[in-house]
Amino acid sequence: MQPTFLAASPFLPVIGLSVMILVIHVMLQALIATKELGREWNAGPRDDERQAKGKLAGRAKRASANFRETYPAFIALA
Repeated sequence: MQPTFLAASPFLPVIGLSVMILVIHVMLQALIATKELGREWNAGPRDDERQAKGKLAGRAKRASANFRETYPAFIALA
């Protein structure tokens, strides 16, 4: 019987799930910032230092930054 993908390494599904969570974090933060600042800001060069001022946008930005900061350590440990 051939080993399946899950039996070969138990960490591969965990890493795959973590990639999906990373994409969700980035997309959620971008959607909330775009909702507050507009499509022109999102598609523009962002030369000005406009920041989203809402509580939800700020929380999403901090959560995404925190996840991206700790993600390389998680991948290295996994």
